[in-house]
Amino acid sequence: MPSPGYIHLDSQLTLGGAYSVLIPLIMEDDAQPELAMSNDDESRQGALKYRFNIGVMQGDDSYHGTNACDYREKKGMRLIAAVYIADIQKANVEAVVDETLTQIFPLPHLKWFMAQAGRHWRYDNDNSMINDKGRRDFDIVDISDNCEERAEKGMCESDDDETRPQCVKSCAVYIESNSYDP
Repeated sequence: MPSPGYIHLDSQLTLGGAYSVLIPLIMEDDAQPELAMSNDDESRQGALKYRFNIGVMQGDDSYHGTNACDYREKKGMRLIAAVYIADIQKANVEAVVDETLTQIFPLPHLKWFMAQAGRHWRYDNDNSMINDKGRRDFDIVDISDNCEERAEKGMCESDDDETRPQCVKSCAVYIESNSYDP
Protein backbone atom coordinates (compact mmCIF):
# COMPACT_ATOMS: atom_id res chain seq x y z
CA MET A 1 0.00 0.00 0.00
CA PRO A 2 1.44 3.38 -0.94
CA SER A 3 2.27 5.78 1.84
CA PRO A 4 0.69 9.24 1.84
CA GLY A 5 2.68 12.12 0.41
CA TYR A 6 4.60 14.57 2.53
CA ILE A 7 2.47 17.68 3.11
CA HIS A 8 4.72 20.74 2.92
CA LEU A 9 5.02 24.40 1.85
CA ASP A 10 6.98 25.58 -1.18
CA SER A 11 6.87 29.21 -0.06
CA GLN A 12 5.89 31.17 2.99
CA LEU A 13 6.36 34.63 4.48
CA THR A 14 7.25 36.21 1.10
CA LEU A 15 4.54 38.88 1.35
CA GLY A 16 2.77 37.26 -1.59
CA GLY A 17 5.92 37.62 -3.68
CA ALA A 18 6.57 33.99 -4.59
CA TYR A 19 4.53 31.19 -6.03
CA SER A 20 4.88 28.02 -8.02
CA VAL A 21 3.07 26.78 -11.09
CA LEU A 22 2.65 23.01 -11.40
CA ILE A 23 2.44 21.80 -14.99
CA PRO A 24 1.40 18.18 -15.68
CA LEU A 25 3.59 16.48 -18.29
CA ILE A 26 2.81 12.75 -17.94
CA MET A 27 -0.31 11.42 -16.19
CA GLU A 28 -2.36 8.31 -15.67
CA ASP A 29 -5.89 9.37 -16.60
CA ASP A 30 -7.75 6.75 -14.61
CA ALA A 31 -5.70 7.25 -11.43
CA GLN A 32 -6.96 8.95 -8.30
CA PRO A 33 -6.26 12.67 -7.70
CA GLU A 34 -2.53 13.33 -7.50
CA LEU A 35 -2.23 16.58 -5.53
CA ALA A 36 -3.11 16.54 -1.83
CA MET A 37 -3.87 19.91 -0.24
CA SER A 38 -4.33 20.77 3.40
CA ASN A 39 -4.65 23.51 5.96
CA ASP A 40 -1.68 24.01 8.26
CA ASP A 41 -2.63 21.39 10.84
CA GLU A 42 -3.82 18.82 8.26
CA SER A 43 -7.25 18.58 9.91
CA ARG A 44 -8.90 19.44 6.59
CA GLN A 45 -7.60 17.86 3.40
CA GLY A 46 -8.61 17.88 -0.22
CA ALA A 47 -7.26 16.46 -3.45
CA LEU A 48 -6.91 17.62 -7.04
CA LYS A 49 -6.73 15.58 -10.24
CA TYR A 50 -4.23 17.07 -12.68
CA ARG A 51 -5.41 17.67 -16.25
CA PHE A 52 -3.41 18.37 -19.41
CA ASN A 53 -3.33 22.03 -20.47
CA ILE A 54 -4.29 23.15 -16.96
CA GLY A 55 -1.63 24.33 -14.51
CA VAL A 56 -1.99 24.75 -10.78
CA MET A 57 -0.72 27.94 -9.13
CA GLN A 58 0.26 27.85 -5.46
CA GLY A 59 1.30 30.86 -3.41
CA ASP A 60 2.46 31.49 0.13
CA ASP A 61 1.18 29.10 2.77
CA SER A 62 -0.24 26.57 0.26
CA TYR A 63 0.15 23.27 2.05
CA HIS A 64 0.32 20.44 -0.46
CA GLY A 65 1.94 17.13 -1.23
CA THR A 66 1.85 14.15 -3.52
CA ASN A 67 -1.26 12.10 -2.92
CA ALA A 68 -0.73 8.42 -2.18
CA CYS A 69 -0.49 6.51 -5.44
CA ASP A 70 0.70 3.19 -6.84
CA TYR A 71 1.26 2.95 -10.59
CA ARG A 72 3.17 -0.36 -10.51
CA GLU A 73 0.29 -2.52 -11.72
CA LYS A 74 -0.08 -0.50 -14.94
CA LYS A 75 3.64 0.32 -15.12
CA GLY A 76 2.70 3.98 -15.45
CA MET A 77 3.92 7.15 -13.89
CA ARG A 78 3.21 10.85 -13.55
CA LEU A 79 5.56 13.74 -14.08
CA ILE A 80 4.87 17.32 -13.03
CA ALA A 81 7.13 20.33 -13.70
CA ALA A 82 7.23 22.97 -10.96
CA VAL A 83 8.14 26.50 -12.05
CA TYR A 84 8.95 28.95 -9.26
CA ILE A 85 8.26 32.63 -9.87
CA ALA A 86 9.18 35.46 -7.48
CA ASP A 87 8.80 39.21 -7.30
CA ILE A 88 12.05 39.81 -5.44
CA GLN A 89 12.22 42.96 -3.34
CA LYS A 90 14.27 44.06 -0.34
CA ALA A 91 11.22 43.45 1.88
CA ASN A 92 10.87 39.77 0.92
CA VAL A 93 14.21 38.56 -0.46
CA GLU A 94 15.27 36.87 2.79
CA ALA A 95 12.00 34.94 2.97
CA VAL A 96 12.27 33.95 -0.71
CA VAL A 97 15.82 32.68 -0.15
CA ASP A 98 15.19 31.03 3.24
CA GLU A 99 11.61 29.78 2.89
CA THR A 100 11.02 29.03 -0.81
CA LEU A 101 13.84 27.02 -2.32
CA THR A 102 13.24 23.29 -2.73
CA GLN A 103 15.40 22.77 -5.81
CA ILE A 104 19.12 22.41 -6.50
CA PHE A 105 19.44 25.70 -8.44
CA PRO A 106 19.46 28.50 -7.72
CA LEU A 107 21.35 28.16 -4.50
CA PRO A 108 19.94 30.03 -1.50
CA HIS A 109 22.22 33.00 -2.09
CA LEU A 110 20.82 36.37 -0.98
CA LYS A 111 23.13 38.55 -3.12
CA TRP A 112 22.44 36.52 -6.27
CA PHE A 113 18.67 36.87 -5.77
CA MET A 114 18.94 40.63 -5.27
CA ALA A 115 20.97 40.82 -8.49
CA GLN A 116 17.93 39.28 -10.24
CA ALA A 117 15.34 41.63 -8.69
CA GLY A 118 13.12 43.32 -11.24
CA ARG A 119 14.76 41.67 -14.25
CA HIS A 120 11.74 40.49 -16.19
CA TRP A 121 8.78 42.43 -14.86
CA ARG A 122 7.87 45.29 -12.60
CA TYR A 123 4.68 47.01 -11.66
CA ASP A 124 5.69 50.04 -13.75
CA ASN A 125 6.08 47.85 -16.90
CA ASP A 126 9.66 49.05 -17.50
CA ASN A 127 11.07 45.52 -17.63
CA SER A 128 9.97 42.49 -19.56
CA MET A 129 11.46 39.37 -21.10
CA ILE A 130 11.77 41.30 -24.36
CA ASN A 131 13.87 44.18 -23.00
CA ASP A 132 15.69 42.28 -20.24
CA LYS A 133 18.76 44.27 -19.18
CA GLY A 134 20.34 41.29 -17.43
CA ARG A 135 21.18 40.91 -13.81
CA ARG A 136 22.77 43.62 -11.72
CA ASP A 137 26.46 43.33 -10.85
CA PHE A 138 27.17 40.23 -8.82
CA ASP A 139 30.65 39.30 -7.65
CA ILE A 140 31.17 35.57 -7.83
CA VAL A 141 33.49 34.56 -5.00
CA ASP A 142 34.36 31.40 -3.12
CA ILE A 143 33.73 31.40 0.63
CA SER A 144 36.14 28.59 1.58
CA ASP A 145 39.92 28.75 1.16
CA ASN A 146 40.37 25.34 -0.48
CA CYS A 147 37.74 25.61 -3.22
CA GLU A 148 40.07 25.13 -6.19
CA GLU A 149 41.39 21.93 -4.60
CA ARG A 150 37.83 20.70 -3.91
CA ALA A 151 36.81 21.42 -7.51
CA GLU A 152 39.84 19.49 -8.87
CA LYS A 153 38.82 16.50 -6.72
CA GLY A 154 35.32 16.53 -8.26
CA MET A 155 33.61 17.63 -5.07
CA CYS A 156 31.49 20.18 -6.96
CA GLU A 157 29.38 17.27 -8.16
CA SER A 158 29.74 14.88 -5.22
CA ASP A 159 29.31 17.34 -2.33
CA ASP A 160 26.39 19.59 -3.23
CA ASP A 161 25.56 20.29 0.45
CA GLU A 162 28.88 21.94 1.35
CA THR A 163 31.22 22.42 -1.62
CA ARG A 164 28.79 23.86 -4.22
CA PRO A 165 27.33 26.58 -1.95
CA GLN A 166 30.76 27.54 -0.54
CA CYS A 167 32.72 27.33 -3.80
CA VAL A 168 30.45 28.97 -6.35
CA LYS A 169 33.36 30.43 -8.37
CA SER A 170 35.53 27.30 -8.50
CA CYS A 171 32.49 25.10 -9.19
CA ALA A 172 31.29 27.49 -11.95
CA VAL A 173 27.81 27.61 -10.39
CA TYR A 174 27.16 31.04 -11.95
CA ILE A 175 28.26 32.39 -15.32
CA GLU A 176 30.54 35.39 -14.97
CA SER A 177 29.35 38.46 -16.88
CA ASN A 178 32.49 38.85 -18.94
CA SER A 179 32.55 35.19 -20.00
CA TYR A 180 29.03 35.06 -21.45
CA ASP A 181 28.71 35.91 -25.13
CA PRO A 182 25.15 35.36 -26.42
